[in-house]
Amino acid sequence: MEGQQMASFRCSVCNYVYDEQREGKKFGELGEEWRCPVCNAAKSAFVQLAEKPAAATAPGTTVSDVLVAQLSEWGINLVFGIPGTSALGIVDAIRKNPQVRFVQVRHEQVAAFAAAAYGKLT
Repeated sequence: MEGQQMASFRCSVCNYVYDEQREGKKFGELGEEWRCPVCNAAKSAFVQLAEKPAAATAPGTTVSDVLVAQLSEWGINLVFGIPGTSALGIVDAIRKNPQVRFVQVRHEQVAAFAAAAYGKLT
């Protein structure tokens, strides 16, 4: 498989990552009967991961930036919370990431209820 472009695919059920380079076989060459080795999800539950942007390793990248980029990669695009001293790094990383939005609430319980309602209704 030398010289070929390798890709990675993530199970949308359990987040297992199938890495073509590590496995030595293209994801498309796997039969339709192939299942996720962790949660037994069908091949159709996998999504291709984007190439890691150079910004993820750029100088000045914080742990919060990497965390929010990973949340975005998992399909999380909305975060409910209260900005405060301990969460400002995450809030700033969300501000810099165009795929994720922050919804400010006035109480932690409201954030939990809003997130639960959003998850159930979407």
